[in-house]
Amino acid sequence: MARRNKWLPWRSVETLTANNERVYAIGDIHGSLDAYVALKRRIEQDSIDRQNGATRVRLIVLGDFIDRGPAVRQVVRTLMKHEQNNQTFEVLLGNHEELLLQILMGKPGLVESWLEFGGLQTIASFGVAPPRPGENSFEFAERLGAGLGAEVVEWLQSLSCSATSGDYLFCHAGVRPGVPLRKQSIEDMLWIRDEFTQSTKWHGARIVHGHSPVSEVNVLPNRIAVDTGAYRSGVLSAVGLQDSRIWTITSA
Repeated sequence: MARRNKWLPWRSVETLTANNERVYAIGDIHGSLDAYVALKRRIEQDSIDRQNGATRVRLIVLGDFIDRGPAVRQVVRTLMKHEQNNQTFEVLLGNHEELLLQILMGKPGLVESWLEFGGLQTIASFGVAPPRPGENSFEFAERLGAGLGAEVVEWLQSLSCSATSGDYLFCHAGVRPGVPLRKQSIEDMLWIRDEFTQSTKWHGARIVHGHSPVSEVNVLPNRIAVDTGAYRSGVLSAVGLQDSRIWTITSA
């Protein structure tokens, strides 16, 4: 008989990945290129060391790879290259990328808050000057899009909000408790915080997410938090999943 969890007594502790699949999920990179490169090397070595039945190995970046850190352009280009060269490498959209896409559409009233939110590091990395006196949101969006380049903009627009493997769902921020997974809104999957992180409910899958920083990877019965604040802590983290096994890897 399966062991039951006292916190969620109606739910078995064991959640499984898809059959013969190993998944690594990386938390919020936020322009931290060195930490990402170090972590990816450790993941690759870990996967070599774990020769135990996985026929498919996936790596999922949980969004928020732009803003705040100093090497946003290099991170974006590196992720694009890795995704283009590997069908099992997946980059998900985060709330920072979603905000950037809204700004690129010229939506008014967002630029100033985005720049304070970490966007200054992004425009500096791509060589784009801050908004000019009298420049409206559409004019800035045109300059920003030109600085990013069509290839980057099209890639950002193509990113998905979620991925799945067996009993796991991967997204940036989390899900709305009590709402079936098929009815979750994009806004919640990118932006939700306290309502999700404070919930002990089972969500229909174990949610693997970033967005809400933790000091170390936090494994709970209904979710796994992976964002260890790399841009300020210097430590980028990932969780490894295969069958019922769960382990963590860090860049440090």
